[in-house]
Amino acid sequence: MNRKAVSILLSALTLACYGQEAEKDVDNHQAERQEWFYSQREYPLGHIPTGARINAIAAIARQASSGCCCAPLPTRPIPTIGL
Repeated sequence: MNRKAVSILLSALTLACYGQEAEKDVDNHQAERQEWFYSQREYPLGHIPTGARINAIAAIARQASSGCCCAPLPTRPIPTIGL
């Protein structure tokens, strides 16, 4: 009898969960976001230059193959303040 009660309870809960509709997220600003994204990258020329992405990927590959991503920063002692 216990198994039958659990089975009925699980069936009822499953039907209750299945009957609920998921709230859909409406996105009406995709075009505005895309325009902002590209306008940030095309600033001085008004357009993104042809081959810019390919050139950037090649530059990253050159940096990775050189073994060092950047030149070391010059260091100097940090002055003490208040002593």
